[in-house]
Amino acid sequence: MEAQAEKSYAAMVEMAGEARANELRPELHDVKLIACQEAVSQPGFQCDVEVDVTGMLGRQQQSTSIRLVHGEDGWVLVQ
Repeated sequence: MEAQAEKSYAAMVEMAGEARANELRPELHDVKLIACQEAVSQPGFQCDVEVDVTGMLGRQQQSTSIRLVHGEDGWVLVQ
């Protein structure tokens, strides 16, 4: 998730400049794994996680579902 956040940040820097991107940059505090199961009709695993992040709306904890696949550099978040 941190790698994905860094990609998003790099895109924001290109679009809005570094100063504005720094104002909007989310800070990932914690990710807790709730459950995973093999993804249906897709590679990888579908996982439920709880994410603790500070963003434009302040610090929030959100539950979400993500898909992870094993790549060359370890587990990768697939959008």
